[in-house]
Amino acid sequence: MKPLYSKLIWKLRGACSFFRSISLLLVLYFSVGIHSNKLVAQSHLSHGQVDSILSHYPLDLVVEELNASGRYFNEIAVRVLVNEEYLRFQNDIKVLTKNPGNSIRNQIHQIYDSFLLHTKSKISIVPKIKDPNPPEPTVKVLNGPCVNMDFEQGNFNGWTLQRGKRNATSLYDFSNPVATAANVQHFMFNNGVDPIVGIPRVNPASGNFSVRLGDGTTTGANAARMSQTFLVDATNMYFTYSYAVVFESPDDHTANQRPYFRVQVLDQNGNNIACGDYAVYADAANASEYQSVISGGETVLYKNWTSVFTNLSAYIGQNVTVRFTTGDCSLSGHYGYAYIDASCAFQEIIASPDIICPGGSTSITAPGGGWNLPVEYWCSDTNHKRGCPR
Repeated sequence: MKPLYSKLIWKLRGACSFFRSISLLLVLYFSVGIHSNKLVAQSHLSHGQVDSILSHYPLDLVVEELNASGRYFNEIAVRVLVNEEYLRFQNDIKVLTKNPGNSIRNQIHQIYDSFLLHTKSKISIVPKIKDPNPPEPTVKVLNGPCVNMDFEQGNFNGWTLQRGKRNATSLYDFSNPVATAANVQHFMFNNGVDPIVGIPRVNPASGNFSVRLGDGTTTGANAARMSQTFLVDATNMYFTYSYAVVFESPDDHTANQRPYFRVQVLDQNGNNIACGDYAVYADAANASEYQSVISGGETVLYKNWTSVFTNLSAYIGQNVTVRFTTGDCSLSGHYGYAYIDASCAFQEIIASPDIICPGGSTSITAPGGGWNLPVEYWCSDTNHKRGCPR
């Protein structure tokens, strides 16, 4: 049975490779044009055309064709290596498509085959060291307290982690969710700066650890989520979260196709608490307060660390869920990720003025002194009754 099974696997892989070649040819046919059975060169391909090409080489398929699934999901050194080489492969394709020749299809296949061969060789010399066993997850129960909301345990105790896909079915879709332990999509930092825009990886206002949600500059239409449910009481009704965002902004994608970042605070029935909701996708008009840089020929939008104070006093006695989600572009060619920190510890926070409408500003005084981070808003569902616009 084993030889037969192996032959079947190889036949399936061969079939997948064949159909990928046919579909890639169709993409190039309609994107570039064919004349006298030869591809007619353009000065460059559009973002959408490049993304269509890259969509035929998703990361999960690459890992399978490297015969590295077991090591990729169990060894962080292999994950980092594959992700770095995969990013180089994508960049090589982007460079090629800026000046495509008549034989672009063959060149793409050559680049991909070379990438697989080179990466397999590198994996073979990586020592086989499995990730250390993650700590036992804290069991969350109804009416449970906040657990490790600020990540100061140096792990993900208390948090539920998921990875998924971005498929453009809606503006902030999160498809095919799979429960996961700490991985490249949920990565903890205790120092350093972002390699693209240079902002701190760790919240400069609080603690020693922050989390990067999303697999950095690796693309592939991936999405990541983490959430925690806790009972609101008088000691944690002023929930605080801080975030910093980095995402590429393609120039010819629809809103549903673009990278995004979303924060949701949900009541015990799963309804959004508008007070804590924040969502943004990678478009200069939508993210008007974001700064921009050019990296690798692409526009990257980013926002430095910002804090949101959320007043949950109306929900005392209820279980509330805080949920963070990031997504790449759905066409596989552009990345999106965020750095996150949070706190539900009791703080005697004094704001002047004591109610801040969305878009307003204030000075915040808390134990240990003022915060130097921008304060997005002092969020309260009753703000509109006290002079804030609806």
